[in-house]
Amino acid sequence: MIRILFLALLAFIAWQLLRRWFAQQRSGPQAPPPGFSAEPEALVRCERCGIRIPASQVAAVRANCRQCGDGQQGG
Repeated sequence: MIRILFLALLAFIAWQLLRRWFAQQRSGPQAPPPGFSAEPEALVRCERCGIRIPASQVAAVRANCRQCGDGQQGG
């Protein structure tokens, strides 16, 4: 009896997984999230702290970086 219940549970889980997979296949390719680019972006090394920053985010990252931020603590 336990084997039958276990097999029924496995069949139910497999059915649910297949159902989700088929639903994803039907919906087609999903759009990339906002701000995502399929093209690779150059990384720029910071002169002060040495971290690598995506070129489009240099100003935002440097403004919030403890080492590079203007008027914040750090070197």
